Amino acid sequence: MKVKEKLNDESRRQGKERKSDEKHPWGLTASLEDYLESILILARDNPGVRVKDISRRLQVKNSSVVSALSTLARNGLVVHEYYGKVRLTRQGHLQAKDVLRKHAALVTFLRQVVGVRAKVAQADACRIEHVVSSETLKRITRLVRKNLPPQRHRR
Repeated sequence: MKVKEKLNDESRRQGKERKSDEKHPWGLTASLEDYLESILILARDNPGVRVKDISRRLQVKNSSVVSALSTLARNGLVVHEYYGKVRLTRQGHLQAKDVLRKHAALVTFLRQVVGVRAKVAQADACRIEHVVSSETLKRITRLVRKNLPPQRHRR
């Protein structure tokens, strides 16, 4: 086993935060999840998502976007036409929705239960969404529902 692998294994055993280049069990890094999430959000306003749109949203270079899209395409999560539009595959859409769902739940928790400012909640949720377990997320969601007043239906 290489030294780097030993260090990564030790860090995981100690529960240390995952760095953006460490992968989930299904092979996506936090960075790649951010790309999926951004494509989903951008596609809501305009189904013709382009590299430059993603680049602007994530504040990265076009070449970084192209590289990430290549990896996502190899994993069957996006279809990217050469110098053209980007779209999520069915699997990509499901994974992007999962990341977005986590993000929304975490923002609500941080704002409504913890009481942090919106900007801080957004930034923290962006980091936490990539490492939170499904068990923890379920409990956070339950806690949020318990602490929020019932929603009134508008007529």
